[in-house]
Amino acid sequence: MVDCLKPTETCEFQYGWLIVTVILSFILLIILVLYIKQSSTLIDPSKCPKIQANFGVRPGLSGTVLNSCGNDNNEECVIIATNLNEAVNICMARADICQQFSFDQSLDQMRILNPKEPLTSGENENTYILQVGRVDG
Repeated sequence: MVDCLKPTETCEFQYGWLIVTVILSFILLIILVLYIKQSSTLIDPSKCPKIQANFGVRPGLSGTVLNSCGNDNNEECVIIATNLNEAVNICMARADICQQFSFDQSLDQMRILNPKEPLTSGENENTYILQVGRVDG
């Protein structure tokens, strides 16, 4: 057997093994990329909030009413608003406590929601969430 490490010896290097190793490595890399791409979770665009002015809209959702209204700041924040524009204006005027609100057109009522509580289904309500760092366009 010939020692291929000595410069004086001639050695038949088997390029076939090198080519097979490179091809198998490339195939393994492609399989790995496809596996990672397949296992990633993408968000369906239809489930993303729709932007309405400064607010994202979550249709059919409501939440826990904030208890920071009234003279002593301990009453539920349920306010009469005849339309959505009025509800938005009320929320913007109470920006110190209003990060999100639900609006029920059938009752002409808005409810300022506790942002620390999860949203739940609301029969006739939509939740409007104030967008921070919103990009127009």
